[in-house]
Amino acid sequence: MAATKSKSGTQLLGTTSAARDSALLSLRSVYATTRRQLAALRRTTGLGSALVWALAEIEEQPGLRVGDLAERMRIHSSTASNLCTRLRNDGLVRTSPAAADGRALCIYLTAEGRATLRKAPGPQRGVLKVALSRMTAAECLVLVAALSPLLRELGSVYGVGDGFQPID
Repeated sequence: MAATKSKSGTQLLGTTSAARDSALLSLRSVYATTRRQLAALRRTTGLGSALVWALAEIEEQPGLRVGDLAERMRIHSSTASNLCTRLRNDGLVRTSPAAADGRALCIYLTAEGRATLRKAPGPQRGVLKVALSRMTAAECLVLVAALSPLLRELGSVYGVGDGFQPID
């Protein structure tokens, strides 16, 4: 069966080849949009998206602990710790012992961190996170189901690790 065009001119997915082409174009569009935002963040702040996202989380909740930051960003605590170390070394955040027990460190933006965050083009938590937050739960579940075969194939062909597994 050949692909046909609808009255609006859009290609109907009548063939496997057309469906694959459409999926590839959609993924390329997502990638290009994300890449443009990453480039804009680097150009304006000198930081990558994860660092800007961490700054935004700390601004929203001053005094976060590393574990709290990891939860909010859905990353491993060691990754959050590495982000905080980089931000602290760059003078964008400061830490102080938690008042409750003095063992945990609370993270706060410095004036330079606030200034850097103000320079960052939006969205500061990334275009994908914002786009997903605007989707319904049902739409997100459809997306997860649709991406699962692709992630499975990437894992079997390229040995992609846990970072590409759907999150429960």
